[in-house]
Amino acid sequence: MGKARILIVENEDLVAQSLNSYLARTGYEVTGTVATGEEAVDQISEVEPDLVIMDIRLGGKLSGIDAAGLIKDSSSVPIIYLTAYADPETLEKAGRTEPFGYVLKPFDGMALQATIEMALRKSEAQNELKRTKEQMSSILQSVGDGIVVTGVNGVVEYINTTATRLLQLTGPLALSKSIFKLLKIADAKSGEQVALHVDRVLVEGESVDLPNCVVSTPGGATLDVDINLEPHRDVSGAIRGIVFAFRDASQRKRIGELVDKELMTATSLHKSLLPPDGASVRNLVSSGFVVSASFGAGDVYNFFRIDDERAGFYMVDVMGHGISATSMALLLSRLLAPDPARGGRMAFLDADPGSPLEVVTRLNDLFHSSAGQTFFTICYGVFEFPTSTLKLVRAGHPYPVLLKAGLAPSEILSGGYAVGISSVFDVPAVEVALDLDDRLFIYSDGLVDCADNKSESYSKERLTRMIASTADLPLGEAVARIRRNVVEWRGKGSFDDDMTLFAIQLTATSGFKPVDEAPGPAREP
Repeated sequence: MGKARILIVENEDLVAQSLNSYLARTGYEVTGTVATGEEAVDQISEVEPDLVIMDIRLGGKLSGIDAAGLIKDSSSVPIIYLTAYADPETLEKAGRTEPFGYVLKPFDGMALQATIEMALRKSEAQNELKRTKEQMSSILQSVGDGIVVTGVNGVVEYINTTATRLLQLTGPLALSKSIFKLLKIADAKSGEQVALHVDRVLVEGESVDLPNCVVSTPGGATLDVDINLEPHRDVSGAIRGIVFAFRDASQRKRIGELVDKELMTATSLHKSLLPPDGASVRNLVSSGFVVSASFGAGDVYNFFRIDDERAGFYMVDVMGHGISATSMALLLSRLLAPDPARGGRMAFLDADPGSPLEVVTRLNDLFHSSAGQTFFTICYGVFEFPTSTLKLVRAGHPYPVLLKAGLAPSEILSGGYAVGISSVFDVPAVEVALDLDDRLFIYSDGLVDCADNKSESYSKERLTRMIASTADLPLGEAVARIRRNVVEWRGKGSFDDDMTLFAIQLTATSGFKPVDEAPGPAREP
């Protein structure tokens, strides 16, 4: 991808010149600078920028907010507001145009660059999601499978054209009736009525496959079909109905291959963010795993060398799942990456990776000021080899568990809200001394909240007992055993939330491949 092309809309000459100069220095291409909202609207179709930096107060008939609204109606170009006005009334009015960020005047270069990068990545993710939805909608209308969606009462809410044709249904008539009155479903061999097991779909959230069925339609047609029932969920994950798919084996295979390909791509992207399992910095060794939720992961952790005397690590749990959560995990991994070209500092955050408090505070400043709806928890730590001291900051994340050699596991208790919730951000940094063979475990709430088939959660008490019971095993084997235990506890093939565990141990000698010599995706134990 080439340079991001940015349109500046600013009526103060000095500010516009300063923006133009800074953006050019930091590698962006400025497509133009205009002073009115009318010019901004005209420029969108002419220069097709990748992003617009828009001053809220402009000369002319259109304010920046008015211009942004017109641009939003005609294009998907992301807009960042630049303003000296941060009063609630202005922000509320600006928020209706769904901007991708705010930067206050006088602008700070690092904050501006970070906001631009977040806006570009968020826009890219949204455009990809839109393309995916359009593609899937097109597929649903064109595939040979008949798709019928009902509410929990069985009343039909959606029918694709294939189902309408195959089942000889008319749209208005079908949408007013229950699917159980429209269709008679029997077993192809016995001719007996097939039990649909809708309770398993609506109550348990399970899918039901009914192969080798015969469907009798109101028009008198008899169809040999395979039927699949899936829960129809809303954006919160609640079940609001059933998706019926009427298809033959070849079509089922085609859709399955498409879904598998998308999931494999998402899994590959997420695993590329993780360090190699068993990596070490000097005599500090690590091991971990992520068991992803059904539709992509928002958990990510990393383990890295800061310099000759310090190693850093973190775990992040992004709110939500799917493409957006994976994209945010990717963004955070970039933000938290030390930049050798800048003396090892985290470039976009302008933070010292060796200072957990500074790193997490800068993250909160960045995400809270962006006025978005992205929240995440984080546990960030630094180990200093000369003093064998571990420094930790926890923001909304579950308490880390410390296993000192010969002792029972204990939690490291420290307060702190999740990142992005409030501008009032008070998270204490704690220090812990590590002796040889001591272990530290960090985990996401999805692991302890994971429920079995009786809806009983795995719980932090059970996790703590597992940590204690594996104390005599090598770290990698201990982590692998915990993973097997929680997966067996779940007893199902899918997960409602990501389950993540990361551990470090101070050893006499590492015996592991150094982290800065072992790039590549992590291997699940």
